[in-house]
Amino acid sequence: MNGMEREMAAAIPAADKKQVSARTILIPDIPLNGRDIAFVDKELISSLASDYCRREGDRASDAEFFLGYLPLRSTDGLCVDSADFKQIGSLLGNFIVSGFFGGIWLRDSLGLSSFSKSPARQVTKAIGGPLFSLFTAFARKGIKISMEGSKSTVFISNLLFIFPFMILYGYNWGYFNYILDNPPGGTTFHEEYKSACHRLLDVRMPYDSPETLELYKPVLDKLYASDLSSRPNKRWKQIGFIMKFLSKLSASTGNFVWHIMMNDSMSGSLYELLLELSGRYMLVAELCLLPAMKCFAESDNEAGRCAILQQVAMMLWTGSYLLGLISDKPFGTFPSAGFST
Repeated sequence: MNGMEREMAAAIPAADKKQVSARTILIPDIPLNGRDIAFVDKELISSLASDYCRREGDRASDAEFFLGYLPLRSTDGLCVDSADFKQIGSLLGNFIVSGFFGGIWLRDSLGLSSFSKSPARQVTKAIGGPLFSLFTAFARKGIKISMEGSKSTVFISNLLFIFPFMILYGYNWGYFNYILDNPPGGTTFHEEYKSACHRLLDVRMPYDSPETLELYKPVLDKLYASDLSSRPNKRWKQIGFIMKFLSKLSASTGNFVWHIMMNDSMSGSLYELLLELSGRYMLVAELCLLPAMKCFAESDNEAGRCAILQQVAMMLWTGSYLLGLISDKPFGTFPSAGFST
């Protein structure tokens, strides 16, 4: 049992430990490379599943655990508890599990299973494999920079990745607001989610966010200073301007794509889970950006190293999700921790 698992075990009251003893984790094969930097650690996943069971009780479900709780809880481990490459690999493996089967889950939920058998799939699969290999190459380099890189290398790495991650965040902002404003027929409009999206990079979902993210939320005070002239320095002014430009452009793209993809026959329960999981994804995306911005604007090396690990996790999460979305795995392929489906 590693340090992270011991901490989790200690958090469970003695009277509850028998009730939430180690759970049997069943994970179908994941046909992805990059196992030298990220691997499935069933012991760690079992520990997290026990913690999740203690929190949720009868409400626990495999979908919510693997697609929401597992990656969100793993983000804190990357910045707070990571002591070596092996532990980082275990945490990153959680993102690959969540991403790949999350892609399959979304494929099935949107009725896209037939796409996996179409000629178009061969084209996307031909692109998807090399793209994920590119992600793993960046991830491999990112881990090394975060753990061993000089301050200048950490700074440059964050400078390069702020922009693509801002585009990714904007896309998700756009699609999240689209599915909020266009719920499937017969489902309920969720005001609590809409009110949570009052401004970019400051989503306040109706559930716990990563502790590490809360540490960097004060960055928003500088980013959203009343006007450009009142921001602390020139770099904060630059970030604020670029954020508004890139996010507006990519949000329009997300809105357009989900206008095409949204399935009006989706059940209410699937729609609510989609909202929750999409919100969690945005929280992790914020954690890729806020410490990176702090690193760029204030030369904060610790924030920069944290941001790089979050960016690596997001690359693997997103890349494996895309491959799951076009996977030819049978309908309903999904891991199990012994909760309800």
